[in-house]
Amino acid sequence: MRLKMPIFYSTTHSQKKQSAQASLVPVSLRSKSQKCSLILLGACIPSVALADLKPWLNVVSPEPQFSLDFGANYGVRSGEFRWHVGSAGSAPNILSELEYQGLEFSEYRLYARLSVNQGRLKHWQIDTQLSNASAERGTAIDSDYQQNHREGMYRRSTSDLGGSTSRSQNLSLGYRITPSSLVDWPVLQKFSESSQFTVIPSIGWVFSEQTLKMTQGTQTFATPERGEVLGRFTEALNSVYEASWNGAAFGMVGQIEGNQQTLRIGYQQIFARFRAVADWNLRTDFQHPRSFSHAANATASHLNLDYQWHVNERWAINLRWFHERWISNTGTDTVYLASGERVRSRLGEAGWRSTGYNLGMQMRF
Repeated sequence: MRLKMPIFYSTTHSQKKQSAQASLVPVSLRSKSQKCSLILLGACIPSVALADLKPWLNVVSPEPQFSLDFGANYGVRSGEFRWHVGSAGSAPNILSELEYQGLEFSEYRLYARLSVNQGRLKHWQIDTQLSNASAERGTAIDSDYQQNHREGMYRRSTSDLGGSTSRSQNLSLGYRITPSSLVDWPVLQKFSESSQFTVIPSIGWVFSEQTLKMTQGTQTFATPERGEVLGRFTEALNSVYEASWNGAAFGMVGQIEGNQQTLRIGYQQIFARFRAVADWNLRTDFQHPRSFSHAANATASHLNLDYQWHVNERWAINLRWFHERWISNTGTDTVYLASGERVRSRLGEAGWRSTGYNLGMQMRF
């Protein structure tokens, strides 16, 4: 009994057979554009994509749930600090003023970013950074007045600020938003074909500290009735003014990311508390090491611009520019006398302004 084989009406089998027969042609007769993966007995076997032979190579690795970026930068910054106090009465409104000018720092900066890419917390990220800077040079100017609006100056001295330091810490929580996925604007859609634009609102905490060390004092001006000798101090000046600012920060970052480059601009508005403690070592009528203190509410703004060149998937070169400005409201000046008495007067204003840039490397884990 003979069994009849079923007939399948499909062109797949016949096409493959014809294709195989057509491919086994002498090399000399094949088309110049045809590529061979194997020449067997003078016949050309066409190339086959590796992914066709191994389909698992087409599988794209899923994005990790978390990604961690860590970077280290080195650079320079310049800064200026000032403060003035007024008489406890109505005049003079500026009794004594300190200006710390021409501060030039060398700075180290470390930063890290933890991004959530999947799950309920997708698009959230945590940023933290810290910096430490040491001043190579700078000049302090100490002026005293007898009349309002810096009139009637009766004494002025200068000192060196080498060895002063500045450090800062920053911690923020942000949420990544891609406008092209929310708004169907042709401009955004066209732009997103080659680059990805992201905005990141954030909330966080910022701390900034300046330790200003005054040495090598020089008397540059004194009225005759003061009876003070001009020139270098006869005693060694070693005074310190330590200022700190800390408070809540609200920020916004705009980021453009291409294939190999990323440009990021960020702004923070800060609402802070200002405090300072000073040790005036040549004042025998003051206590030591706490000669006087300052306290006030303050505000600040911080602007930064970052450019990254991605060497590969893990490494990037980072160039950063920044500018920050801190300014206090009217506050309290408390003097601690050697007799144990405390005298309070008005802190007119305190301010810190700094600009810098640094260069470094970033690695993604």
